[in-house]
Amino acid sequence: MKPFIYFFTAAALLILTSCQKETVNPGIEQQLIGKWKFESTILGLNGVRYVAVPSQVDIIEFKSDHTFVRTTNGDPVAHGNYDITQSKSIFTQKNDNTLSFYPEQGPPNIIRIASDTLYMAQNVYDGSSSEFSKVK
Repeated sequence: MKPFIYFFTAAALLILTSCQKETVNPGIEQQLIGKWKFESTILGLNGVRYVAVPSQVDIIEFKSDHTFVRTTNGDPVAHGNYDITQSKSIFTQKNDNTLSFYPEQGPPNIIRIASDTLYMAQNVYDGSSSEFSKVK
């Protein structure tokens, strides 16, 4: 009987520790808050790059209460909530920061912020990637 108790205890511990949620880098959430101006998008496998049109200013603002607003030339075009979690990246096969929009607006994005530039890449095969600059 004791071997069964040890087995079930060990199995329960293994299951509980393997199901823990990956923690998000707390700095990424603070860095994300603010306004970001769209600069360019590269489309999937064909690699076609589209750059921002000077006459069309697309901004996405991330707020500390996990809401966002997208505007084009100052007019709201989308709004909702966002969440940052950890997901397995199709690019690196490792857990990475993932940005999701709610109500859902496309697949989740792997995000990286470097030197006032936000990089978002759809975490799907043949997905697009976009680049935004921090509005100061």
